[in-house]
Amino acid sequence: MTLLLYPRLTPLAARAGLTEQTGKTLDALRRGAGPRHPDMYYAATGGEPASVEHLTRLADKLRDSVTHHGYPHPGTEASRIAADRALAAAMIDNMCLRPAEAAAKDLWTFLAVQLVPDVVAWRWQSPTSEQRWICSDITRHALGRLWWQAYTLGVVTADGSTDIALLQRLSESDLNQIFERRTIGGRPALARAIVRAVTEPDLAPPHIARRRVIRDVTKRVRRLLPFTLFLTLDDERLQARVDDLVRESVKALEQTSRTKQQ
Repeated sequence: MTLLLYPRLTPLAARAGLTEQTGKTLDALRRGAGPRHPDMYYAATGGEPASVEHLTRLADKLRDSVTHHGYPHPGTEASRIAADRALAAAMIDNMCLRPAEAAAKDLWTFLAVQLVPDVVAWRWQSPTSEQRWICSDITRHALGRLWWQAYTLGVVTADGSTDIALLQRLSESDLNQIFERRTIGGRPALARAIVRAVTEPDLAPPHIARRRVIRDVTKRVRRLLPFTLFLTLDDERLQARVDDLVRESVKALEQTSRTKQQ
């Protein structure tokens, strides 16, 4: 796969763009969007700058993915969450992006402010928090967080596409419990093992809120990280270890519930 370098936009330049976009309709934002910005720049590393044609196709793919969930018409919270999953799939399958490049915050700022500002405005019902547009924290950015979710929890299939079934199992609050903890969200094999375990009814029964289970098991994992090399385990042993931790969490939460009822 060719390593593409995507345009980047500094926060200073992006804020000027956001100011100009204030109060505009989605249609006006779309007309003003595009694959080029006078202040954009590229990383000074090896790679090929993404062409206008590639960026235009990417913008079309992103818009097409949310069209199936109501864009550009007002949507519900459920439809916007579904649009997040569709955007994640569209980005992971259509961006020739490596993790090192995807860690660049200014890259996501360019995509949100210049390439598809109408999509971001529709998803977050602009006006909204600046951090959804200008990437100061990738876990909070409108687009960056979605690519990383798909990259971390996605499984590459035989045809080269990415299966995001694991991602679709979790709610937004569940995902936050994992991805806002970089010691876990930054380790794809570990994150996938946790998601499989906490969404398995035989391990995490539905009478206990999933968010409680995820919060408890991530605490257990973080306590063990300084002493346990999870990433040296093969997939089977890693999954078995995480399954045991989920069982411990469920047992502890059930005991806490019984104590409160007494």
